[in-house]
Amino acid sequence: MKPQLKPDNAFDAIGTVAKVHGLKGEVGIRVELPMPKQLLGLDTVYMAGDFGMVQPWRIQSSRLSSQGDRHMFFVILEMVADRNAAAALVGREVYAPAGQIDLFEEDPDDLSGYTVLDTDGKTIGDVIETVENPAHPILRVHIRGKGEVLIPFVDAYVDEIDDDEQTVTVVDIDELMEL
Repeated sequence: MKPQLKPDNAFDAIGTVAKVHGLKGEVGIRVELPMPKQLLGLDTVYMAGDFGMVQPWRIQSSRLSSQGDRHMFFVILEMVADRNAAAALVGREVYAPAGQIDLFEEDPDDLSGYTVLDTDGKTIGDVIETVENPAHPILRVHIRGKGEVLIPFVDAYVDEIDDDEQTVTVVDIDELMEL
């Protein structure tokens, strides 16, 4: 039997088990977080059980599926051996330890003046502004000695934002700089 923990401010809600996927007990958790990719780093989730108690569930494997702004976090959990065991979890609330995930979307408008670095730490330029776009925000960056470049504010190009150092680390922008 798994140990039971009393719910308190030690947990943040991340979603609800919405469905079973496949025959091996994988469950799909409907996620309401603005940046769900951070869930991939979790090794344990917690689910509400009987009488408001919260139980830990170790993750064996996980993946994320997104369509627009809808996200499903698929996990295979220890102690869930098949589809029937997974079906018993549908409808349960899922939690992560408080502070382990960022519940708020980063505001790209606050990046003006940040230094843009490549993954080796070399300075590329400075963020001039964030341009709102229907698909996603775009960083307008002054490239030192070369003019400006527009960098889509998406995971494929923006690797990390360090608010303490006021830096944005980008990847794979060589093609963007040639435009």
